[in-house]
Amino acid sequence: LKPYAWGSEDFPIVDAVGMVSGQRIPVQVIDGPGAEITLRYTRLGIKLDPTTPPFNFSVKGGSSGVTVLKVELPAVYENILLHQLGFQTDNPHAIVKLTVWDELGVKLGEGVFANSDHCIVTLWPLRLLINKDGSRVVTVRADFLPVGLPNTVKAGGKVGITYSSGEVWGIGESSGRVIHPTDITAYPYTTVTLM
Repeated sequence: LKPYAWGSEDFPIVDAVGMVSGQRIPVQVIDGPGAEITLRYTRLGIKLDPTTPPFNFSVKGGSSGVTVLKVELPAVYENILLHQLGFQTDNPHAIVKLTVWDELGVKLGEGVFANSDHCIVTLWPLRLLINKDGSRVVTVRADFLPVGLPNTVKAGGKVGITYSSGEVWGIGESSGRVIHPTDITAYPYTTVTLM
């Protein structure tokens, strides 16, 4: 938030004229610093939640429903209805799918890395409402392929998973604008070693 003061310098001498009476009314100019306005704008943040699993942990290949990330999404100035999340990996052939869950354990959506290192999770039919000046935490879970299969990782192989900023967006409830994350702190990233 940044306050701005505004006013007028060298104000010309003007008169106002009454529309009904036709009488001239002198305008009185008062010297002062001017009015102050504060500009606010809607922002969506994204950061690693402190309850996320430790960086670079190990799981057995073929495991399902493994919590890999917990992501906090703060909203500033207005309510935001989150429509989509995006994720990236450096090893798409190791992951069957990602699922996203809210704090109450309700599944919000799922996505796959279909011959790509990007995965889009559309929150449908449920959207995630992030209240103005509040935040929500989503849990990202992964289903992994077994190790040793053709085109997958070997035992000891690492799989990095992070969010993809250009594919994360929501709609401002009041403004109706599409909002992408701009406040990014504690970058959401983890590495999983498959055993």
